[in-house]
Amino acid sequence: MLRFLARTMALLCAILFVPVAVATLFFQAAGTRLAQAQTYKEMLDREQFYAKAPAVLAETVSRAVETGLAAKKDADATAGASALLHQLKRADLETLLAAVLPPAVLRTQVEGALDQFAGYLHDASARPSVRISLAEFKQRMTGGELEAAYVGLLQRKPAFAAGMAEELLPLAYCPTEAQLPQVRERFRQAMSLLADQIPASVDLLAEVVQADRSGNTQAALDYTRLKVQEYESIAQWSPVVPALLLLLILLFGVRSLRGLLLWVGFPCLLAGVFGALLALPSAAGTRWLFSVVIEPQLPPQIPALLLDTVVGLLTSALEVILHAVLVSSAWLGLGGLIAVLLAFLFKRQPAP
Repeated sequence: MLRFLARTMALLCAILFVPVAVATLFFQAAGTRLAQAQTYKEMLDREQFYAKAPAVLAETVSRAVETGLAAKKDADATAGASALLHQLKRADLETLLAAVLPPAVLRTQVEGALDQFAGYLHDASARPSVRISLAEFKQRMTGGELEAAYVGLLQRKPAFAAGMAEELLPLAYCPTEAQLPQVRERFRQAMSLLADQIPASVDLLAEVVQADRSGNTQAALDYTRLKVQEYESIAQWSPVVPALLLLLILLFGVRSLRGLLLWVGFPCLLAGVFGALLALPSAAGTRWLFSVVIEPQLPPQIPALLLDTVVGLLTSALEVILHAVLVSSAWLGLGGLIAVLLAFLFKRQPAP
């Protein structure tokens, strides 16, 4: 009777182990990666964000200008640069943005910001700070890279002809050789005036916190940091639960080496298989859910390329986590399969 009860308890623990282990695979992968900077670095690389960024920004700015969301032009020293922005076509704006935001420069700043924010989340004594350096951006605006891109796009335009209205900063035609030096000089002056108004660096997080005199932003950040640390701690120790179930299986069900291999092997094999089956379609399912359910509810003013990039980034972040689940599931399932196969080597010999 006791043996029957022990076997029943072992079977119940083995059955319970499968869903618990699968849930733990997902929970630990998410809990140990969502607040890590490396997860988002991989996400950006998967989506090729740094190469796409100029096109995304160009479409976003162009759409903002078209819908009247851009700032009004001021009659000050930067009027030339502001007028240039409002007259630029999206393709031309993308060319100029690519000149001042090359992938290498953008990667350095974004990854540095991710590291700073992750450091704040994991350091209870740290003050909120995510400092972005704009020095290289300003240097590329005034150092020749942006001017060369501007001249390059002008050279792809129709040549200036008699009867055309001459512009201070032309966009629709290519200046003559006599006009080009003056156009270059006016462009340099406009960009220099604009660059002078841009700070050498900006602390995104600290400025947001300082702007909120009520202290609610600081309190929200501190609360978020506390919960992130608690969540990560729980996720790191979460494998203890399925491990305890395996221990109970060993205590109640194992009476031999072959029994050990079978009682441990089959639950691990099933948990690994189910974990992999759930992880494989999840990213594609998320993208489909967003495109079918969420996207139709969004305002049409949102640029399509921006929306597609955001969805791609979210899916890529999910793929980073699901990849970790797949790896863990593969190891768990492989270990269970090996244990089951080895059990046949210890098959009981028939009595003589």
